[in-house]
Amino acid sequence: MVERGEYYRLFTCMFLHFGVQHLFYNMLLLIFVGDMLEKAVGKMRYLMIYLGGGILGNLLSMGVAMKTGSYAVSVGASGAIFAVVGALVFLAVKNRSRISREENRRLMIMAALSLIEGFTQTGTDSMAHLGGFLGGMALCLLLTAICGKQKTDADPMS
Repeated sequence: MVERGEYYRLFTCMFLHFGVQHLFYNMLLLIFVGDMLEKAVGKMRYLMIYLGGGILGNLLSMGVAMKTGSYAVSVGASGAIFAVVGALVFLAVKNRSRISREENRRLMIMAALSLIEGFTQTGTDSMAHLGGFLGGMALCLLLTAICGKQKTDADPMS
């Protein structure tokens, strides 16, 4: 990819999937976490976190592959979805006094189990997941620092 200058693959792979089941599970998770984040930060910041985090996840995956020499085909929206989860975790920690302890705990457990599953399941690009998660946290921190307060006061995640 790098040798041939095909950097666009860092972006386009987020829109490809290994079959209907892969697409279904990614979209199912995105329905739940994506809606929460979009309500908390607004459409444009959500889009920046989703796409930026997906690219950051793919960059980490590519970097690790280049370092280890262990190349594999990697497709799917998982890195971008993990960016959304990472952003939600950031917001939950930042606003923990405004979120019930139970909701906070559920989100943390879901995030941890999702990351662990990626590292234990064969054929999963765990580096894209981890990179997306950390990228989502960093982008949410950056965007909330630059753009100020989140979208609404009514939403507990903001």
